[in-house]
Amino acid sequence: MLRIILSFTVCFIASSFAFSKTITHVSPNSGTQGTLSLPITITGSGTNFSSGTITNVSPNSGTQGTLSLPITITGSGTNFSGATSTLVQVLGNNGSTLQVLSINSVTPTSVSVDIAVSNTAFVGGYTVKVYDQLVGNFISLANGFTVIASSLELDAPQLPKLSVYPNPTNGELNIELPNNLENAKLMIFNQMGQLVLEETLNSSIGKLFTTNINHLSSGIYVVRLLGNNNASESRLIKK
Repeated sequence: MLRIILSFTVCFIASSFAFSKTITHVSPNSGTQGTLSLPITITGSGTNFSSGTITNVSPNSGTQGTLSLPITITGSGTNFSGATSTLVQVLGNNGSTLQVLSINSVTPTSVSVDIAVSNTAFVGGYTVKVYDQLVGNFISLANGFTVIASSLELDAPQLPKLSVYPNPTNGELNIELPNNLENAKLMIFNQMGQLVLEETLNSSIGKLFTTNINHLSSGIYVVRLLGNNNASESRLIKK
């Protein structure tokens, strides 16, 4: 019966992964027509057939105005050896970057760095990227780090706390309302004090108001309720 040699096909596939690295052995190295399922083992030299991933960033958040913050980035199936300040990047979802000040320690599966979080740093999620020697490119963890606003001018004067949940939220937001609410206003402000959402509420809504803020960027907001000659508010984190 006709036997089909697999080495050409295997070498072609491997080239897209390993480039100049080589496949040293295929076992078994042939198969018979009509074989519905044939297990084979491919062995390489200097190759990496798996894709490394970043599994953790610790701590995973920092406050505006932090001059130097040590963080540790941990990977799985990686080789971070030789990482420098240019091979570790913390990129904001708005396109901005956090400065990597120094490299403190490096192992194949972890790198510890100091980063600066300026007073004007973008508030919200950041993608953490590290150059992986095995992959030959950067690997990343989306929203692996979050910058928190240092303060909000809306905090003064301090108002009674409004119950909002979940907090942090991915988009859906529930707000507990007081009894006999009439012609009330619900307002959400961003960290710059800008009004980004406003709703008029009344007693027909009941004790719980639900809305969705998927359209808002990741960051910290103040939710404020005005009604019945009273005001209450709460700080909210949007992932």
